[in-house]
Amino acid sequence: MTVEAPTGRFPATRAGCAVSDKAFEIRVADNGIGMTPQQVRDFFLVVGAERRNDRNRGDMSPRLRRKVVGRRGVGKLAPFGICKAIEVISAGGAPVSENGAASGPAGYLASHITLHCDGIVELGDEPDERCRPTLGDRDDSHSPASGTRIILKDFNCRKVPRIDVLGRRLAQRLGIRSDDWNVRIRDNTRCGPPLETVGEFHIDAMPDTRLAFLPGGSVLGPDGSLEDGPASGFEHDGRFHPRRWLDGLLEGSVQGSTHGRCRNLLP
Repeated sequence: MTVEAPTGRFPATRAGCAVSDKAFEIRVADNGIGMTPQQVRDFFLVVGAERRNDRNRGDMSPRLRRKVVGRRGVGKLAPFGICKAIEVISAGGAPVSENGAASGPAGYLASHITLHCDGIVELGDEPDERCRPTLGDRDDSHSPASGTRIILKDFNCRKVPRIDVLGRRLAQRLGIRSDDWNVRIRDNTRCGPPLETVGEFHIDAMPDTRLAFLPGGSVLGPDGSLEDGPASGFEHDGRFHPRRWLDGLLEGSVQGSTHGRCRNLLP
């Protein structure tokens, strides 16, 4: 996956209540299985679909059998917190030729849409209203490779982190590298800088302060000693908080950042 962004900059300025966009873009691309136009309509544009209970998709990726992330199906709308337009170009499915035959492939069938924040928030109260995305010129065309590209445009006045800070944040969420997975980033406001591979997430700690919580409740101390405990966790204000409480807190803080009323975004 590659991430290109105007790092260390404000992609828009504010003067009073007026926000002026600087025409920067944030681009995120992968070379995965992508989506066909039909899959975009049936799955991507449906908010809150329960994928794991869908026997046609399940909770594993079809190619590399990885566990699917996400829970409530609203993460696709998260970029609207920083921008007003989300362009999606995706190609997937089985390779097909220009006339639709499976032999002599010309590529993968592509979908090209743009979602506009204003078109979603200005909908009325009718339950059957839908936000219709804008179709791009590559919609229903063929792509030589599968994958998905997301382009964010028309920004609010929010600063993009420096490239080192952005790399650390990406590593925190996605930085477990493997032979078939890595994340590379680039400042797209500079001419020709190479893509930098994001390293694994590292947490600085004071010497002799690390504790390793092992399966079964054992704790490995900083001096290498192994102690048995009733459960992994810590004491605070006279109360013991087990490790499962910590996991729930972290999970809840991520889920709690997304809220509000959602609608289906069907064409």
